[in-house]
Amino acid sequence: MRSNKILIFGFLFFITGACFAQNSKSEAQQDEEIDSIILQHNRAANFEERPIGLYLDKSAVQRQGGSGVAVLSRISGVSFDRGSLLSVRGLSPRYATVLIDGLSAPITEQTVKAFAIGLLPGTAVQELDVFKSGVYSNPAEWAGALVNVSTNADVNQDYNTVAFNLGYQLHFTFNTFLKDTDYGSKFGDFFGYGAASRKLTNNLVSRDDFSKLNRNEAAALGALQRNSWALEQSTALPSFKLAYNMGRILKADSTSKLTTINSVLFSRNQGGSHVNRANYSGYKTDDNGTVISSDLESYMTDGVYKTSASFALNSGWYYKHNDDNSYNLDFTYSHNGTNSTLSRYRVGLKSDNEAYAAQYGMLTKSVLLSRLSGSHEFFEDTDVDWSFGVSVTGRQEPDLRRAGAQRDFNNQDDPFLLIIPESSKADQGARFFSDLNDAYLGGRIDVDHDFIDDVFELKAGTLFERNTRDFEARIITTAKDDFTDPLLRFVSASELGTVFSPENYGPNGYYLVDGTTDFDVYTASNYTVAAYAGLENSFFENRLKSSVGIRFEKFNQKLQSGDVNVDANSNDVLPYINLNYRLGDRSVVKAAYTKSINRPAFRELSPFSFYDFDYRADISGNPDLKNASIDNYDLSWEYVFGRDEYLAVNAFYKQISDPIEMIYVIRSDSPLFSFNNASGANVAGLELECAKYLSSNINSFLYRLNFRANITYTNSVIDLGADTSEATSERPLQGQIPLIISTGFVYANLKNTVQLNLDYLYQGKSLFSVGNGVDTFPWYIKPQHFLNAGLSFALNKATKLRVFASNILNTPYEQVEDANLDGKLNGSVDKQVLYGLSYQSYSLSLSYNF
Repeated sequence: MRSNKILIFGFLFFITGACFAQNSKSEAQQDEEIDSIILQHNRAANFEERPIGLYLDKSAVQRQGGSGVAVLSRISGVSFDRGSLLSVRGLSPRYATVLIDGLSAPITEQTVKAFAIGLLPGTAVQELDVFKSGVYSNPAEWAGALVNVSTNADVNQDYNTVAFNLGYQLHFTFNTFLKDTDYGSKFGDFFGYGAASRKLTNNLVSRDDFSKLNRNEAAALGALQRNSWALEQSTALPSFKLAYNMGRILKADSTSKLTTINSVLFSRNQGGSHVNRANYSGYKTDDNGTVISSDLESYMTDGVYKTSASFALNSGWYYKHNDDNSYNLDFTYSHNGTNSTLSRYRVGLKSDNEAYAAQYGMLTKSVLLSRLSGSHEFFEDTDVDWSFGVSVTGRQEPDLRRAGAQRDFNNQDDPFLLIIPESSKADQGARFFSDLNDAYLGGRIDVDHDFIDDVFELKAGTLFERNTRDFEARIITTAKDDFTDPLLRFVSASELGTVFSPENYGPNGYYLVDGTTDFDVYTASNYTVAAYAGLENSFFENRLKSSVGIRFEKFNQKLQSGDVNVDANSNDVLPYINLNYRLGDRSVVKAAYTKSINRPAFRELSPFSFYDFDYRADISGNPDLKNASIDNYDLSWEYVFGRDEYLAVNAFYKQISDPIEMIYVIRSDSPLFSFNNASGANVAGLELECAKYLSSNINSFLYRLNFRANITYTNSVIDLGADTSEATSERPLQGQIPLIISTGFVYANLKNTVQLNLDYLYQGKSLFSVGNGVDTFPWYIKPQHFLNAGLSFALNKATKLRVFASNILNTPYEQVEDANLDGKLNGSVDKQVLYGLSYQSYSLSLSYNF
């Protein structure tokens, strides 16, 4: 049949352990910067004037090249979901809005509403504000927090940094690695490019023209397709990163200044994870309708193998014309290409068969961001700030392939035979292509005027933003019929690399079936126009500061797909009130009320259906989704010690109308994940934050040891309304984590030549998806513990060596089906549907400054 590069599926599945990296919340901890500093919260400077949140000045922000994730990962109250999607106070990433210089960051994900902060190079993040309460000058789209990234490129000295990093992942690096033989055959693959030459559509006619083809013409078209189905074993190499960044003062005199920051980063790694999955059926209930037992229908073991390459460029320019006028320009380009192979062994207990399957292909993401901003002062009392931005985002899967083979479980001597379908299938002999392109244009102007001896401050501004999206997908399946040669109908799995060769398509061979529908193409746009006005006052010798304002946003959202046309308009009037009362020189009480919005993403509206191979289910949008609105109430007490030490207690309550959630539906063909509006939700929580050095004695070791912690407890209850199909009328908000504990120690010696970091994160259980309590049931994510540690040494003034260990506890990612709907995960009917491990990772980096 073929050389030993073609693998028999059964030989590939040597793993019994378990995790799926795309769902592991430890992935963010594994993506550390090449050279990291500990971010300190800038509480001391004007802490009594600011809204509830965290504020970092540029001296505390990482300037080394990297993904940008580590810049945020040490901020208390901020965690990550699915690698680099922000989650604040345990709320879903859809409720965390990211701004770049006051303008919205693009949505980079296909199935969730979020911006992957990891696509930003570290040098693009110069200042950072995390607003946990509202400000009328900020956009209204937020609930957990609004994070504003400033790209200010003002530097005070010239510098150069070169860094190199090596990484090792337990159970993958230097071990057998399953890869797609097609990947690596092109020069661009090494850098994460190569999607354009692999497009499935390169050798396809349009869907309309395909519909006119007869069977033999569709077979001739199949012979033109690239035969890229072979798999092979390889050895996973250590990951590595290379980075260079520099800062320059090009001009500086008594009135003007010109500076620039530039960086380039390239990283490449091979790694993966393992996962076990299970499906249940045959639910039996008692007289009250409560499930008391269920039967295991099938179980499967997955191995995920990934080769990922990232390339990023950042260039920032700052120009101060004089003390009253300054400008900043930032340009960022980031590209990531990941080739992944998912291999699966599945046993169907009800159908008495066993199967091997694989999904493999390339995914690329690219972001091009540019921001131009200016700041001007007029007549000493009036400030005008403005920002203008353009961005382009792309996401492409050029040729995602899926194949399967099976045999009767009771006939172990029989070979595994490839499944060649007789119609369009998403998981058997299928090839999938998708191309998503977003474009963004936005601008804002903010005016700030002081009057009556600076006691009153009037603020006003306006903003416009426009997002457009073009999306298209194709799904093509190789099929057989009665004319197909019997030798091609029953083919051993070992023939995967040759069976789809051009000579096997024809009148007596295979032919192509186009499963693309009218809904697999959509165009969409958002348009926002906003205006705000507010007044800030100081009373009682500046002890009491108030900020009262109102924001108006006019929003239009359009989407066209097949016969679905969405044209939704909303006009939102949003009040904001903030009160800060200074109790003394070091403490302040803050109270705030704000109204905010959470709108559907394009993907959540689109009826486009994508087959999720991981969960063996479709994902489809809901064009009937409505905007969610949120009333946010916050109360905080903050106390600032010395040396950037603080204690803060924050209470918050959120009332959400029409929250958007992911639901799970059983259908006759395959299960479905979709989105729906619940009636309402109430979220209440208490947050404790602190940072403290353990001694005030300068001669003590503890004087240099800093302890920090964030503990957030949240209780969420969702009102499903009278028309709900769920069995219970109340439950937690989907995606809400009820308890998060983030704590750690930081030690730096007196000369800052040695630094030690130890970080611990606990995340309580959360609701992954919603079921109806009859044939689908809620899935919960079990509690998780993460431990990371880092140690750095300054070998001399210019050279630093650093070692880092992540996911030291090798925490599993587990999902449990709550069949009796009691919210507890320890009952006899609460079955584990997913268990996985992503293993420990270690890295060694060396940086040189000159």
